[in-house]
Amino acid sequence: MNWSNLMVLGLAMISASPVTGETAGEFIGHCEKALRSDFVSNVDLLDAGMCMGRVSGVSDLMMINCLLALDQGTVMPPHVAARAETTLNAKMAAVVNFGRDNPQMWSGPPSALVAAALAQTWPCR
Repeated sequence: MNWSNLMVLGLAMISASPVTGETAGEFIGHCEKALRSDFVSNVDLLDAGMCMGRVSGVSDLMMINCLLALDQGTVMPPHVAARAETTLNAKMAAVVNFGRDNPQMWSGPPSALVAAALAQTWPCR
């Protein structure tokens, strides 16, 4: 199995089995907490950390897929453009905004929401 297949498989596994059992709708609230940085409890801090970690991890996998796709001249979704200047806060804000605009995704897994939001905001070209 080559690296590109491994990356796609990894993202599929993350999307299919949310570790926390939370929905995308609940996850949006965690990302809102992370963007506000007004943690009043350890639960708020944990929720914000879950958003930061998931958005960062899914984004990294998608950027690798994009780089491999561009290098090999193939289309390998899911992928997102690799932009070093894009901050984690910008990615989390894109997830929150996309999530608010797409309530049909609220009952699904958080990673699917993250992947869709990032792919729409920063398409691989």
